[in-house]
Amino acid sequence: MAGSFAQALAESEPPAPTPPLASAPQAPAATPTSIGTDSPLVDPRSGEVINLTAATTTQIVDVVLECIARQGELTTWRKAGEAELKRRLEAEGRRVAVVGNHELRIDTGWRRDWDAEQLRYALDELARRGVIAAGEIPDGLIRLEVNGTKALQVLNRLSGEAREFVEDCYRTVSKPPRLTITDVPNLADALPRGEP
Repeated sequence: MAGSFAQALAESEPPAPTPPLASAPQAPAATPTSIGTDSPLVDPRSGEVINLTAATTTQIVDVVLECIARQGELTTWRKAGEAELKRRLEAEGRRVAVVGNHELRIDTGWRRDWDAEQLRYALDELARRGVIAAGEIPDGLIRLEVNGTKALQVLNRLSGEAREFVEDCYRTVSKPPRLTITDVPNLADALPRGEP
């Protein structure tokens, strides 16, 4: 392993190649085209940059697996933080708040909640009446639940009474709230500057 990440970035040339380790000859070795072309590989456990020329495949696998584990932890922690921020905004009855240099916003929307049995009946009936052909009903439209994207495609091809018939197969429900955090622009930069 090389020095710290900052040291590796400060070096202008890649590290000198070292002979591959004899302990893992069956593992793929670094190739001249793979060295120095990608972002540096940093071991999250130590913060050290991995010398790809000297590292064994096992060492690189260990680092990748550690990154995957930490990515899962980070996602869990991020979701917990977002959930708490949403709770706080909702407790205050707010959808938007400015905290420091960041704007917090809770975005909600609507989605269709399809009734699979009713949609199946409606489409079968429309096919029986000759309004739509059975071949126009996409495979996978209805399984244990309705594929909303495919159902919407069918709905968008219909008009009039046939469309209303299929529209009765869903209800519009609110989506779970989603929190977005954005930087607040520095308004002082937008003001005209006075003469010196």
